[in-house]
Amino acid sequence: MQLQRHPWSNCRFIVKLDPDRTVPAAAWQQLQEAEPDLVLVGGTERITYAKVADLLGLIALHLPVPPIWQEISDPHCVYPGLAGYAVPCVINSASPEWMIGAHAEAIDRFGDLIPWQSIVVEGYLILNPDAAVAKLTNAIPLPDSLALAYAQAAQTIWNLQTLYVEYSGRWGDIELLHKLSERFRGHLIYGGGVDSVERASACASGSDSVIIGNAVYETQRDSLAELATAIRSAAPSRSARLLSEV
Repeated sequence: MQLQRHPWSNCRFIVKLDPDRTVPAAAWQQLQEAEPDLVLVGGTERITYAKVADLLGLIALHLPVPPIWQEISDPHCVYPGLAGYAVPCVINSASPEWMIGAHAEAIDRFGDLIPWQSIVVEGYLILNPDAAVAKLTNAIPLPDSLALAYAQAAQTIWNLQTLYVEYSGRWGDIELLHKLSERFRGHLIYGGGVDSVERASACASGSDSVIIGNAVYETQRDSLAELATAIRSAAPSRSARLLSEV
């Protein structure tokens, strides 16, 4: 199988900031010390264009170095001119709206204005049924065997290059994550409950990128800089290893 380099292939430590949440003043200092590889702007609820613009202004002030990508949950809130755009596709949603419906409507609305060369399609595998994003997208709870089957289908049937294993605020099943990493050979992302060096190392060892979200807003056991160091110090990313095989 021929693998292409993913736009986030060098992004081990990604910070996700929610336009509907206020970043504490102390967290901006921690973020500067952590030096994220990429800042992803996105959220689940109450997202508006004004909130996105306000957050981007703060990011430009406090974190001017890392590239900024926007995860698009509402096409009316897309902010032009960013480094790139992530389009979520919830592969275990019971609603076609979150698999293809909203995306087709956006293409119909914006057409040639869409910068396809700057877009990453994220295959979301939501594994925390209690999360707000699971309820919003009507995500189907999956046993491990079906989670693995969905991951393989994402690659072999839909030809997705990105799989986001999302536990959204809850620490996930790392044994399952490693099984998913063996099944899905594209760029694998983990997110959920990373609030300590031990957890950061564990999930980084089975993924290409780790997304830190809630730890920015809530009290974590270790600093964001310590989490970043643990993620970057874990075993080499899967993409690097897989590329070395071809």
